[in-house]
Amino acid sequence: DEANDFLQQTEDVTSKDVLKTLISELGKAQQKPHNAALSAKCLGCLCRASEEARKRAKELGAKTVVSTALDVGVRTHLKLETACKSVVKVLERPDQD
Repeated sequence: DEANDFLQQTEDVTSKDVLKTLISELGKAQQKPHNAALSAKCLGCLCRASEEARKRAKELGAKTVVSTALDVGVRTHLKLETACKSVVKVLERPDQD
């Protein structure tokens, strides 16, 4: 019915916005490594829990952003490094088509 369609569309838009926001915050790792580490943890959790979230994160360029943040983490922030390594693992999983 229409209500379910609306709820599904809202959920899709919300999860896209959440992924975009997390990836955006991760992209600011140099300036805000603590926030980036928290974003990486959240992104990793979402991508482990949802195949769709993982695919969307890849489409949004997460691999490149995570790689850059990982470099920052290796140099300056252990929690950021650890969180990024976890995200890299989940993004490298083969798609479940």
